[in-house]
Amino acid sequence: MLVFRRFVTKMLKETKFFSRLYVFYAWCLIGVLKLISLGKTTKTIVFVSYGGKQVSDSPKRIFDIMKLDPFFKDYRLVWGVLDTEKYASIGYDVVKMDSVAYFKTCISARVWVTNSGIKRYTNMKGNHTFFVNTWHGIPMKKIGKDEVNVKKSPLFQKKWEEFATADMNLYYTDYDYKILKHVFNAPAVSMKKMGLPRNDSLYEKTNTDQIKQRLGIPADKKVVLYAPTVRGNQTELNGSNDFRVPIHLDEWTRELPDYVILFRAHYFVNEVFEDHNKAFYDVTDYPSLNELMQISDLLVTDYSSLIYDYSILQKPIFCYAYDFESYKEYQGVYEDDVDKKVPNFVETETELIDSIQAINYQKEAYKTHEFYEHYIGDTTRNSGKRVVNAIKEAIQ
Repeated sequence: MLVFRRFVTKMLKETKFFSRLYVFYAWCLIGVLKLISLGKTTKTIVFVSYGGKQVSDSPKRIFDIMKLDPFFKDYRLVWGVLDTEKYASIGYDVVKMDSVAYFKTCISARVWVTNSGIKRYTNMKGNHTFFVNTWHGIPMKKIGKDEVNVKKSPLFQKKWEEFATADMNLYYTDYDYKILKHVFNAPAVSMKKMGLPRNDSLYEKTNTDQIKQRLGIPADKKVVLYAPTVRGNQTELNGSNDFRVPIHLDEWTRELPDYVILFRAHYFVNEVFEDHNKAFYDVTDYPSLNELMQISDLLVTDYSSLIYDYSILQKPIFCYAYDFESYKEYQGVYEDDVDKKVPNFVETETELIDSIQAINYQKEAYKTHEFYEHYIGDTTRNSGKRVVNAIKEAIQ
């Protein structure tokens, strides 16, 4: 079933025939469901994170706040997910993504909350639906219609414009405001400077020793969080996106014996290939990315938006851009001088290892703080509460 879904997604993304067929099917289905609902709006709030792959990120933070707020006691808080058994078994109210029940629930819902898309290429938003798009990060790499060399069908290209109908599109500073407004084709009135609710917990203390113990990390080891972004040009014919870890683990074990590596794959990656090593922990499926950031001593990433989120912690950041030239040609980045703006930009594994060996945490904290001030700043703390208050004001 999973392989079939990947194949269908690939066809929708890259071929006109399948995308047009899907548009016709969706138009008919949504039309019938709208007639059945007769414009009825229910006290339902639908949450979707990463296309239904997870219950996580900013939608999860908003969900958690709503669960404790008496205002929402009469509302049904339901998640659109791919794996309904997994999430229903731990107590979530769920509906299967892309099922008739999913579309029916969305059509009559009062509020939508998503970080990556919810409309599934349809026009199902009702007149009384309040649509919140948190998105999932400040973009360094080009996205949407700015990806000039990425192959897309007309349908897949238009999916970015679903956020033009959002009532709230969240951002941090003028940098991501300009990018997101342009890519989403969003009206200025929908752009809200509230930051990302998912990052609220990064300002809070947590029991790092307990988390390390849960993951089986030795207490005497320092932690590298390695979280690269996806490479769109590494997609296989069956639609699977595979990633080979571009570091030599035996060398890391020898040169950095005091460290372990936590590896977190992008949510688009289907399979990870690495040389098995006791210092390497694949934490892709760990439920809280923020906890992984909090227990780590430094971040190694590349063109991921995580580089901006992590700056909140004022810890060392390394942008390991081993394929920078080819990545710029295929995907593109928004700032031509990005290599001068990130705290540490390195292009070889040797340079990365040497930099970690010679690390000065005090100096690195200062560099990270400057980066944080430029791209995030202190004006967007407590994002989750402010977003929930805005939703309450809009629907009461």
